[in-house]
Amino acid sequence: MQRFNGRVRVIQVLTDNSTRTGVDEAFCSSWQSRYSLTNVKVLMDPTKSFYRFFTFGMSGTVTINLPAMALFDRAGTVRWTRFGASLTQAQAEINNVLSGG
Repeated sequence: MQRFNGRVRVIQVLTDNSTRTGVDEAFCSSWQSRYSLTNVKVLMDPTKSFYRFFTFGMSGTVTINLPAMALFDRAGTVRWTRFGASLTQAQAEINNVLSGG
């Protein structure tokens, strides 16, 4: 994301650890270090309230659709969302928004 010259901010929301017991500061800090996320803001959601944006139910089951990406413009308007999107797709959409599209 460095290619956008500071015009884009990346936020990652962590809701679960490998044992599905929620996250804490230590887990988020280790995640950030493990993946060298130096210019990514990592937020915690230990109560998993963020899940409601990424789940749907079919036949009484709940499926969590991650990874999920959302692109907001300066006004906070959602301009693009995808479940399982690639970084290439996200970069193309960011370029579109930045160019006024």
